[in-house]
Amino acid sequence: MILRFAILLIAACHSAALLAADPVGWRMDGRSDFSTAKPQTQWGPADRVVWATPLQQWSNAGPVLVGDKIFVCAEPSTLLCLDSSGKILWQHSADYSDLPASPAAELEKNRATLTAERLPEQVAELQAGIAAKKAQLTQLKADAAVKNDDPEAKAKVDAMVIEIAPLEQQEKGITERIQALTPASERKLPPTHPDNGYTSATPACDGKFVYAAFGSGIVVCYDMDGTRQWIRLFPENTHRVWGNASSPVLVGNMLITHYLDMVALDAGTGKELWRAQYGHNWGTPAIVSLGKLTLLITDGGDVVNAADGKAMATTMKLTYCSPLAKDDVVYCADMGKAQAFRLAVDNQGQGTSKMLWETNVTGSRRYASPLLVDGFLYLVNKDSVLDVVDAATGKIAYQQKLALGGTAYSSPVQAGNVVIVSSDKGKSAVIKPGPDFEEIARCTLEPFRATPVCNGARMLVRTCSKGSKLYCIGE
Repeated sequence: MILRFAILLIAACHSAALLAADPVGWRMDGRSDFSTAKPQTQWGPADRVVWATPLQQWSNAGPVLVGDKIFVCAEPSTLLCLDSSGKILWQHSADYSDLPASPAAELEKNRATLTAERLPEQVAELQAGIAAKKAQLTQLKADAAVKNDDPEAKAKVDAMVIEIAPLEQQEKGITERIQALTPASERKLPPTHPDNGYTSATPACDGKFVYAAFGSGIVVCYDMDGTRQWIRLFPENTHRVWGNASSPVLVGNMLITHYLDMVALDAGTGKELWRAQYGHNWGTPAIVSLGKLTLLITDGGDVVNAADGKAMATTMKLTYCSPLAKDDVVYCADMGKAQAFRLAVDNQGQGTSKMLWETNVTGSRRYASPLLVDGFLYLVNKDSVLDVVDAATGKIAYQQKLALGGTAYSSPVQAGNVVIVSSDKGKSAVIKPGPDFEEIARCTLEPFRATPVCNGARMLVRTCSKGSKLYCIGE
């Protein structure tokens, strides 16, 4: 049975994507296109489970499948490698204590700076002031609501918002400076949302090395046997109150990470190649190749030259999810709106974007990224309302409330001839692709937020509940 699964892993679904020449990571190919899979359409905690390996902690990072190895994460900073039978081959944590120690003279200088400039005290004072002003803002908003948004009352609200913003920016800047000056052994994990944690970013792998980017700001590289190749920290990149969820992506010999800045690292050494400041939230960049030009499309709507980090064009700015790229077209969906853009190269060799269509879709937040199947886009909002859109025209085919409960964090996947949509309650709807809604089955597992990965007749699901597991569902 183990040998049969290993053969399936190499030979079946998207076998080309599993070779060293074709890097994989979030959603495997970035699109959850498992069109050659032969999935199960019924499963549960005790139904069609080939194996379920308990893991030390939960994670939102999706599994990554390379040959006969499976890579997953566990909170707050662990990367694990399993074989095709679910056996853990190795696991390593990348903590602040693993970082190279700074020279003693540098540590002493940093401590002196922290004391002389009263940086911790400055942050505490700013935080107290911000809290007081936010309490005033809450009262002003309540007064404005009672007065039916009277212009004078509304003006007071707007003035207080303007007053708070620079204080927050100042507090953020000092906090980042403190983090940069603090020795690794004394660092504390930055804040994050409890649903997000520190391992929402899926690893990336090129068949020779595997890379992980944690919410701590640590990026690390291991070989396939678990020997660490390099580790580095981005202390200035981690001050985000809700944490980080952008997965690293491989482009040629570069590893692209996007915390606050987008940074390209030499994949072999971890050396920084270029850095650019692009506003973004939690999405993972999409990759588009146009001849010799490779473009990165950020969730902030920037079209970036992967070679040097320079912006070339723009698309749609997203709030939570990622753009989807297929050939030269990029699809984006946010609260109440979806758009498609065609990318091209002009006579000067610059990337350009042209909007193909825009359409209104169901409102509410979208954590799940789009799925493209047979000319139709599948767009899921946080309340598991499904919009199916003609990818060529933007025309709505149908809208359907799936009522899966909880929050739909997981992106939809194409598994052979079905589409699977899931929520963090562990509930999934299995539907038939096409312009008309047809539900085939409802399935329930443990809660999960990670996007499943399909291969052959099997599906890997990383759960996020207490006592979490990696499930292999199939034959």
